[in-house]
Amino acid sequence: NMSLRINIVGGGVVGRYLAVRLTERGDDIRVIEQDERQARAVEESGARVVVGDGTDVETLEAAGTAGVDVFVAATGDDDTNLLAAQLALSRFDIDRVIARVNRDENAGPFEELGIHAISTSEATARELDNRIERPSFTGFIEELSHSGDAQELELRNSEYDGRTIGELDDLLPEQCLIVM
Repeated sequence: NMSLRINIVGGGVVGRYLAVRLTERGDDIRVIEQDERQARAVEESGARVVVGDGTDVETLEAAGTAGVDVFVAATGDDDTNLLAAQLALSRFDIDRVIARVNRDENAGPFEELGIHAISTSEATARELDNRIERPSFTGFIEELSHSGDAQELELRNSEYDGRTIGELDDLLPEQCLIVM
């Protein structure tokens, strides 16, 4: 399991919750938060925090943004998220930039700029739908996120071409499980 370097702008409830999950998974997380009270709450939850403005180039540099694998703009303000995400793309050349979008009508402009937009209401609806449509699978994934890890991988070894899932399963370590 490869550890990722991830910067998160916004240490409110969403940013803090995400930071805790990713830190527990072993990723290298820095949360950039302007409000000192929120920043303390992030620190108390066990994640590293940089106090400053996530739309300020010097703050982003100080937080080591130049070397991150993923950049997340997770504040409750779409303008802040858009500006922070644009800086990550243009000034720091980050490939994977993800932003929380609080007002659905703003998702399009984010996507047009190459920022992966997560609409808060759409994500909530999708999660509710998963609980209705696939309760056991959703429960399995939820449990896995606390005790293990789900990985997506692509086999490119031509030695495996034409093999069945059953045959591949026999080649994997015992604690691995193919679910799709």
